Amino acid sequence: MGGLIRLFMVRDGRIRTGPLRRGAGLSGVLLMVAIGGLGAWWAAKVVWPTVVPKRFVTVIDGEMYRSGELSPAALSNMIEKHGIRTVIDLGAFKEGTKEDALQQRTADAMGATRYRFKLYGDSGGNPNHYAEALRLMTDPANHPVLVHCGAGTERTGCTIALYRQIYEGQTLEEAFAEADDRGHSPTRNPKLWYTLDVFTGPVRTSIETGEPVELPPGFITYEQWLERGGTVGQPVELDPVPEAESDPVEPGDG
Repeated sequence: MGGLIRLFMVRDGRIRTGPLRRGAGLSGVLLMVAIGGLGAWWAAKVVWPTVVPKRFVTVIDGEMYRSGELSPAALSNMIEKHGIRTVIDLGAFKEGTKEDALQQRTADAMGATRYRFKLYGDSGGNPNHYAEALRLMTDPANHPVLVHCGAGTERTGCTIALYRQIYEGQTLEEAFAEADDRGHSPTRNPKLWYTLDVFTGPVRTSIETGEPVELPPGFITYEQWLERGGTVGQPVELDPVPEAESDPVEPGDG
């Protein structure tokens, strides 16, 4: 090519080629490539998340959907596209912040009912919130429903795993595998396994009876579980429950 490169051009409706000296032409091409790459990065990091929620997945078509946090535009799009009636926010935005208020205004403007529960990013928090979220999710009057948190992996993963076990009869291992597929990392957050293993039974009982969730007999905290070498995939060993002592019966009593 003798120090020249050829550049494809469109002129008069026809594709033509023309020589450009390497020094001038290559720098121009590299500049265009850089600008294109920057534009693609900006679209992926800035534009796309504003219109499409993180990790949006259909749980039950026409009834239940899950995702990570949503911008107001993304929330509006999902409500309109899927006819969402109920939005269950598991704590994506801190209560009282302008982001939280904007989410509420967006849901109100789109005619959807929004519920907010204060749960934590590692799946921790009051298990009664999970029980109430499940009651709302499974009420046909609320369908279609969108369940989301911040990342869409831990709190949302826990809620869907509880749903799969309590309402569909899946095992803990089956429900946990779905959480893994949707972005949960057992290495990063082993607490999700603990939460599901310890609280699935009490949450199930609460839903069946309508009573608040009660801690299981022999309950141990997550910190105690870790101290005892708790491992994802192994049942959480609760403390043995001491037998209740009865008063001795004296001769002649009764």
